[in-house]
Amino acid sequence: MSGAEALVVIGIIANIVALIDFTGKAVSRINSFVGDARKVPALYRDVQSILLLVADTVRELDKQAKEGDLDEKRCHTVQPTIKRCEEELANLKALLEKTLPGDKDGRRDRLHKAITSLRKDKEVQDIVQSISKKIQLVAANYTISTSKSKRVSDAISSLSISNTQEHQTYFMVPIQWSDDFSGRKDELTELERRLESPDKLSRVALVGLGGMGKTRIAIEYARRFRKSGEVSVFWVHASSAGRMRKAYFDIANEAQIPGRQDTKIDIFTLVKNWLEDQKSGKWLLIVDNADDADLLYKHGGPRLADWLPRSESGSILMTTRSERVGISFATAANMIRLAGLNPEDSIVLVASKLPDDPSSAAGHADLAQELECIPLALVQAAAFISINGLTVSEYLDLYRANDSAKFELLSEDFEDEVRDIEIRNPIATTWAITFDRIRSQEPFAADILSLMSVLDAQAIPESLLSISDSPIKLKKALGSLRSYSLISFRRRAVDSHAHDDPTYDLHRLVGLTTRNWLNMNNSLDLWTNRAIKLLDSRYPDGEFDTRDVWLKYLSHAVTLLANEKISPDVSQSKIRREFLGVHLDCGNLPAVFSNQGLRGDHALDGDWCPNCTVSLLNNVSKSFATDGALTQAKLYAERALVVAAECLGKEHLGTLDSLDVSITSCIVPPLKLHHVQFTFEWIYPIRQILITPNMRSRYSETLLSSLADVI
Repeated sequence: MSGAEALVVIGIIANIVALIDFTGKAVSRINSFVGDARKVPALYRDVQSILLLVADTVRELDKQAKEGDLDEKRCHTVQPTIKRCEEELANLKALLEKTLPGDKDGRRDRLHKAITSLRKDKEVQDIVQSISKKIQLVAANYTISTSKSKRVSDAISSLSISNTQEHQTYFMVPIQWSDDFSGRKDELTELERRLESPDKLSRVALVGLGGMGKTRIAIEYARRFRKSGEVSVFWVHASSAGRMRKAYFDIANEAQIPGRQDTKIDIFTLVKNWLEDQKSGKWLLIVDNADDADLLYKHGGPRLADWLPRSESGSILMTTRSERVGISFATAANMIRLAGLNPEDSIVLVASKLPDDPSSAAGHADLAQELECIPLALVQAAAFISINGLTVSEYLDLYRANDSAKFELLSEDFEDEVRDIEIRNPIATTWAITFDRIRSQEPFAADILSLMSVLDAQAIPESLLSISDSPIKLKKALGSLRSYSLISFRRRAVDSHAHDDPTYDLHRLVGLTTRNWLNMNNSLDLWTNRAIKLLDSRYPDGEFDTRDVWLKYLSHAVTLLANEKISPDVSQSKIRREFLGVHLDCGNLPAVFSNQGLRGDHALDGDWCPNCTVSLLNNVSKSFATDGALTQAKLYAERALVVAAECLGKEHLGTLDSLDVSITSCIVPPLKLHHVQFTFEWIYPIRQILITPNMRSRYSETLLSSLADVI
C-alpha cells in the first residue's frame, strides 16, 4: 500500500474513533436522561456496539496495511467499501445529533427529541445494518485472522439489529375520517408525548362526556401512521364483549395469525400473544368506547381488560366516558380529560359544515356558545340547518323557544360519516345511553343526578343532595357522576368559608337531557316535588343573620319555584278578590293545587305539597326583602298567599306567615304614596281578619299582636 493509501485508511480510522467518542457521550446522556441504563433503547445500545466493532475491524485493517500484509490490489478493492462506511457513519452521526438529548437541552427539547427518535428509528436501523454488512465483508475478506473475522461476524449476528426482520404493517381503522377535523392540537401533542416513548409500554385514556370528540381524536392520531410503513394500527370496538371479540377475529384474519381457523381456539389469547411477540413489529391498538367498567374489570368474572396486550413494541389508546375505567386502564397520570372545544375552534367546525356566508360569522359564535362548544351538538345543529334550509339565526330562535324545543332538536338524528355505524348520532341519545347505564349499575347515583337536574345547574351544595343517611354512599355516587363527566367539582375561592359544604356544577345540556329522560319515564314531577320538600327543610328563615346559608340555596329555590306547574295562573283573580276584597297581580291558584282542598298536613311523596311550597315561597320572599329586592319579594309573597289561602285556609299559620311576609316586603321606609294606598286597600282588611274571635281562639295573642303591630 502506498503512503497516500495508508493515510486514507488512517483518516477513516480517525473519523470512526471520533464518531465512537460522540456516540459514547450520546448514550451516556441517554442514561442520565432516563436514569436507568437498562431503559436505553436497544437500538442505540446496538449502535454503540456496531461502531466499536467497526473501529476494531478498521484498526486491524490498518495494522495489516502498515505491516505489509495487505497488498496493493486488496487495498484498492477495500477502499471503496471503507469510503462508503465513512459516508454512512457521517449520516448516522447527523441523525444521532438530531435525536439524542444533549446536556444543554431543556425538558421540552428532550421530549421533542425523544418523539423525533421514534420517527427516525427506521433510518438509523437501515444505516447501521448497511454498515454491519460492510464490516462483515471486510472482516471476512480482508483480514488475515480467521478467528478475528468470526468474532466480528458472531458479534454482529448477536445484536438485535441483525435479528430485526422486516414486518408487514397493517392499518385497520374501520371508521372513516373527515377532512374538516379542527382543533385539539394540544390533545394530539399530548398523545404523541405519552404514546411514542421508545421501548416502553404506553397506555393513555381519552376520557370525556359523550359527544366531546374522543373517537375523532383517536382517528386523527391513527391516520398519522397510515403511510409510515413502520407501525401497525388496530381498532377494537369495546362497547360489548361481542364487538370486542369480532375485532380480535378481524385482526387475526388480517394478519393471518396461525391457529385462527381452529374452532376451539381462544381468539383473545391468540391475538394477545401475537401482539406481545416481537415478530409482530410495532403497533398501536385503539380501544374505542370502553365505557362499561363491569365488562372490562368485573370482579370474580371474565375481565376483557386482561386480554389487552402488554409489550414494549406497542401502545394502547383507549376512549371512554368513564373516568374510573380510564384510571383502571392507564392510571390517573395517563388520562387526558376532554372538555368542549375552545370558542375559536367551535366556530371553525360550524363554518366547515355550513355553506360559505361571511354574514353568518356572528351567528356561528352564538350557536357555539348556546351549545357549549360540544363538537357533536355543533355538527348535529349544522346538519339540521343544512337539511332544512335554515339560517343559523332561525335555528337559534327555534332552539331558544323552550326546553321541549331544545330537547327535540338535540334528539334529531343525522348522518355522520365519522361516527361508528352502530352508535346513534343525536347528542340526547348519546347521553341517554350513559343515563341508562348509571341507572342499571348505580341506582343511587341516578337518583342524585335526577335531583340535581331539577335544581339550578351551577353551584349545587352537597347539603342539598343528602338524601341518604350514609355520607360514604353519597360521596361514591357523586364520584361516579364525576367519573362520567356529567358533573364537575366547583373549586372554591381561597377565602371561601364553605369548606364544609362543597358544591358541584351540572353540565347545562346534561341537565336538560336528564329532565327529558325523567319526563319520558314519568319521574320528573316526582323529583321536582322531592327537591321542593328537601329544599324547604334546609332553607332558613331568610333573615340577615342566616344570609350565608340561604344565599347558597336561593338560586335553586328560584329554579324550582319557576316550574310552570306551580306558577300562578294569571288569567284570573277571582279567588283573591273573595279572600281579601282587593286585586293583586300574582295570578290565580296553580292547577296542581286546585283539587287538593284544605289540608294542614304535608302531601305524600311525589305529590305537590302546598305546605312546602308556601313555606319555601315565604322564605324566598324574605330573602329578597332582606337584600332590598322588594319587587321580587312582593311577587313571591303574593304567590304564597294565594296557595296558602286556598289550600291551607285563611286562618292557617302558613297563611298568617304569608300575610306577614307580604306586608314586610312592601312597607319599608321611606314610605311612598303607593305604600299609603296599599295600607288602605289591603292591610286594613287583613287587620280585621286578625282581630276576629276565631283567630284569637286558634293562635296565641303574642303572634297576633306581633302581626297587628307590623300592620
